Amino acid sequence: MNLKLRKQKLSITIIGKQRFWIGVSAGIISAISLSIFIDYSREAMRFVSILSGDLMILHENEASFFDYFFATISTVFGLG
Repeated sequence: MNLKLRKQKLSITIIGKQRFWIGVSAGIISAISLSIFIDYSREAMRFVSILSGDLMILHENEASFFDYFFATISTVFGLG
């Protein structure tokens, strides 16, 4: 069973400009959507921590780290 998944030569002229830009746009939209979803999920988990008796408060450098980390993951999944 020899599946040919890779193309020998890949260029915009082969796949077409419209298909290329639709793919780039879909990737960017999915990356942004995933990033927003993860950020809201993190905030939801923070507020759920009230049930254990204490609100989890992140310092500025911790929040910045999580923002960059989740943005990187979203970009990899969205554009990958």
